[in-house]
Amino acid sequence: MKKLVLLSCLLTLLTTTSFALTPDTQAPLYEHLVEINREWLKITPEKQLLMQTAFPNDQARIATHLRLVEQILRQRHYPAFDANQRANRLRHLDALHGYHKTGIFPANHYHLERRPYFRDNNQVLCAVGYLLWADGQQELVNRINRENNYGYLFDLARQYPEIEAWATENGFTLDELAWIQPAYEPIKPDFSLWGNGQGLNPGGRINIMAKTPDDAKLIIAGAFSSIDGQALNNIAIWDGAAWSALGTGVIGEVFALDVYHIYGTSKLLVGGKFYLPGQPELQNLAEYDFNTATWKGLQTGDMEGTIHTVHYNTGFPGVFIGGDFLKINGINHPYIGHWHPYNGGVWNYYFDFLNTDGPVKTLADVDGLLLVGGSFEKVKDADSGSWIQAPHLVYFNHSNGWVPINHVLPVVEKATYFEGNIFASHPFQLKPDGTMQGLSILKAGLWHEASVWPYVDSTIHGFCTYNEYLMVYGGLYAGSLNGGFGTGMAHFHDDDLELQGVTLADASIRAAQSFQGFMYVAGDFEHLFGTGDPYKGMARFTLPYVSSPEPDRPLAIEVTASANRLRCRYDALEYPTELRIFDLQGRLVSTRELLPGGETVLDVTSEWNNGLYVWQLQNQSGMQAGKWVVQH
Repeated sequence: MKKLVLLSCLLTLLTTTSFALTPDTQAPLYEHLVEINREWLKITPEKQLLMQTAFPNDQARIATHLRLVEQILRQRHYPAFDANQRANRLRHLDALHGYHKTGIFPANHYHLERRPYFRDNNQVLCAVGYLLWADGQQELVNRINRENNYGYLFDLARQYPEIEAWATENGFTLDELAWIQPAYEPIKPDFSLWGNGQGLNPGGRINIMAKTPDDAKLIIAGAFSSIDGQALNNIAIWDGAAWSALGTGVIGEVFALDVYHIYGTSKLLVGGKFYLPGQPELQNLAEYDFNTATWKGLQTGDMEGTIHTVHYNTGFPGVFIGGDFLKINGINHPYIGHWHPYNGGVWNYYFDFLNTDGPVKTLADVDGLLLVGGSFEKVKDADSGSWIQAPHLVYFNHSNGWVPINHVLPVVEKATYFEGNIFASHPFQLKPDGTMQGLSILKAGLWHEASVWPYVDSTIHGFCTYNEYLMVYGGLYAGSLNGGFGTGMAHFHDDDLELQGVTLADASIRAAQSFQGFMYVAGDFEHLFGTGDPYKGMARFTLPYVSSPEPDRPLAIEVTASANRLRCRYDALEYPTELRIFDLQGRLVSTRELLPGGETVLDVTSEWNNGLYVWQLQNQSGMQAGKWVVQH
């Protein structure tokens, strides 16, 4: 499974052809085959290959390519091959036949042009990789997958001499393996213009998006005076077809939004560095009532700073704010505050102990608790009134005050809670071991680091959801040879918390929100995924391969565990399958690729401690897991 760090092998836009033959185009079959693999250019086309045809999709076209290559290879005879080589060749051509009949081939998630993928994020092998795997070459397949997953066969053969040795032993030439190896078309989001395409006024930017619970209104805010030529003061509503203003808007810049429902009314919280038109004393925090279409200021006077996050907490009703401000309503109370919506509104219900010693950058709801993140080191204890250590991320409980979280995280810029896990982003920093820390996940009581690297920014800009997936966006890494394009947005691919790129951007995505079936994005970019059309910092798209996840299906593998041995029995392996063992601290203790032949055995070594472990089996069709008590 490829992490985002492997995006560095993207090619420059100059290598991207603008004349790719799409599957549904009526064209000679030969031209379609050349599109899949240019090794066809070495073949003089017969009459049947010159007939006009089209395909419903690229998978059907790849299957036809492999079927025809198989047929031609069966007709070739090499007198120099001995009986074993000829037998091996036929055996592998039978395997190739079964492979292309499935119609399941790798997906190109990371490249702007058609490209080979030895194994994709879903553990699907290419045709050559499948033949090697089926012949017991798992270690070689895994090395190629890790080290040169997108290489063409001749390049791979130079890097891995074992390929040519395998080809000779099994009755193939390198030319034939190169002919088998398909290249896969990019899976691009379906982009469309947002509005009429004029975008923001020059120099304008969108910092944040939110939507109403009924998915009827998308609210965008930042620093702009117009969108698509329509005058709008720093905040606006998009209903899926047209723009509208929220009253007279605000004067200044907006950094935070949240929608909440109270007394039968939906209200929008707005935070930042602004004031209400005609009321300069009402600064930085306001709410908009959708029923009455009116604004109300919630904070009066110079805060000597900015509100960067607002959140209506469900555990104890109220509006929480965070930022680098020093005052609330003229009273010294830096970095965090609470406004009670009942009885006309009361500030700082928790004034005595809702305190941090540094700026608050993010707020989120975690089962009724308030998750607070930022650059602070300490918080004020409710009982003793003293300051306690709680660096960068901490819970707040209205009944018990602050609840520290066990971690060693750096400064937290953004945090969210999704499907029982906490996700926290940080300014990217290179660790002594050479890895990059930028995103941490608290899962089952243990912290994990996701593999994301900076591209043009020093931080992740935020999280949102799309089709039940958690998305992360910002200026994410894609290397130096990709024509200036980074990933922009990625989603968490599976329970292993791996990230998969969603779209390529030539600059950061600063705000994102799913709305009415689309993913809306805004930021500093002008081009997305190598498209020629400029989007001027605003676009929307659908993601054809990010569908609602299906529950994992159990694998047909029988697992038995004794005190010092784990045995996996199976009739056949439909896909490459990995066995992983974890201790109770969530550390990966051992991995093993299941071997052909019907059984794989893992024996405990002297390095293992006695105790409880968790085993997990996973491939693209599902997952199995269970417990294992080890006793020497």
